[in-house]
Amino acid sequence: NQNKQNPTDYLMGKLRDNDVILLGERHNQGHQLEMVNSFIQRMSKEHPSIILALEISTDEQNRVDYFLETGTGLEEIKFPSHLSSTLYKDLLITARESGVKVLAIDMPPRVFKHTKITRDEYMANTLISEIEETNKAYKIFALVGSIHTIKAPIEWLTADNSYKYLGLLLNKKNPKLKVSSIYQEINKPDSDIDKSLSNFEECIACNIGEPFSLYEGSSLRLLNCKPINIPQAFDGVIYHH
Repeated sequence: NQNKQNPTDYLMGKLRDNDVILLGERHNQGHQLEMVNSFIQRMSKEHPSIILALEISTDEQNRVDYFLETGTGLEEIKFPSHLSSTLYKDLLITARESGVKVLAIDMPPRVFKHTKITRDEYMANTLISEIEETNKAYKIFALVGSIHTIKAPIEWLTADNSYKYLGLLLNKKNPKLKVSSIYQEINKPDSDIDKSLSNFEECIACNIGEPFSLYEGSSLRLLNCKPINIPQAFDGVIYHH
């Protein structure tokens, strides 16, 4: 299928056409982050005005900046428990070597205890503030958990009955922003999807169009119980098989 591409080529195309790329990941999967490392190196050469946004507490921004400036202090940066510090340290090293600015966007625990806004709202506000402060001089490549990339409103059984994810909030807060949400999927060996991709490289990417069926990922299973189809939730997908 000509729609399927090498992931780095695919992401470069999305970067050219959008202000913000939200790349979802299943946390702590080494091969996903290896692909991201390769992409950072390439995008720094073709798009030098890039910001890499990560799910790190905004309280760590000064430490991140210090490491990027000096090459020291990496061990002082505190990573959230749901992220592998080893894998994310590799990302920061690659960013420094490539001259890429890094933005910490996640809500600090101290704020979480005393606020009514959600993590997704906090991350959206952080990104919007950076975009407005730099007057869109930089494009943003944000690596977040896949569920945060959902760009459609979904009603869950929560107190307010409707949780808005980062992918939706960015467009709500700034409708002029061009945002692309890309989901990453790790297929089970011998699954129907995996067999259909057997002739392709280990990692491929494609846009999501109608009709599209992809129900094997953890985030996508959650969507099965809601009246929403996958193209409403994401713009593209990267398969690892």
